[in-house]
Amino acid sequence: MKKLTVYLVVLSGLLRADCLDGFRKLTAAEKKMYDQVAAAFGAALPQPPESWRLSNGTATPAQPALCAGTAPGDITISTSMLFRYMNPPKPRSFPQEEAEIKRLSDEITALQVVPADLRKQINEVQARQSEKRRASMAAEKAGNKDEARKLRGEADEISKGADKIRKDYLASVDAQIKEREARIKELRSKLPDYSTEILVTATANEQKQVPAAVKGLNEDVYAWGSKTPVKAATTVQNVILKIKGWPDYREIFAGRIDMAKLSGLVK
Repeated sequence: MKKLTVYLVVLSGLLRADCLDGFRKLTAAEKKMYDQVAAAFGAALPQPPESWRLSNGTATPAQPALCAGTAPGDITISTSMLFRYMNPPKPRSFPQEEAEIKRLSDEITALQVVPADLRKQINEVQARQSEKRRASMAAEKAGNKDEARKLRGEADEISKGADKIRKDYLASVDAQIKEREARIKELRSKLPDYSTEILVTATANEQKQVPAAVKGLNEDVYAWGSKTPVKAATTVQNVILKIKGWPDYREIFAGRIDMAKLSGLVK
């Protein structure tokens, strides 16, 4: 299960540290637009369904705080709400994909095990290594340090033989393992990330990249109005709604949002 790590920041209401000349008030036209958006967002965005609670955020966006010198209409109004499911049932599964992932994972595990005939060779090498180690210890005990050092070196060289057998075997199956890992990655990329949290974000007059409306794997995007970033406007040119989380839970929240009130903001 993945948790949505979210920092809820109402960007339009953030007091920016780079406003060296202070702030200005909203113009009458900007205040009118803000009031319209705040009222529509407050009415359209959802209250927590049963067994859910609002963990952070609010339906009503904060009033934008604008630097002195900001051009009229150069504002974005946005708010976010993070909901958490308190007693979630077991989520639906994807048995076909999960069974295939398990099969491939088991095959990878089996491939990583050195076969019996090679293990026998490794054991024989390790037995010779142990023999050299024992001889080295005996020489050390007898006070023959040069002989002990020589035998330890021979033991180390023998040990490299066992390492080479393992390394050569793993190299021989590396392509098969990578093929299965790639397939697992592909399968997992098609499965949604499970989370007990839902993030709802609504934005009016998006000034950055305007996303396309899409039903995604982990996020649904609804968009009304202008498909290009809004540079300066005192009427609502576009509205973007994003619902991020588990698809079954996204459907619950989408059904509780008044889409007509959001789309009706666009003039």
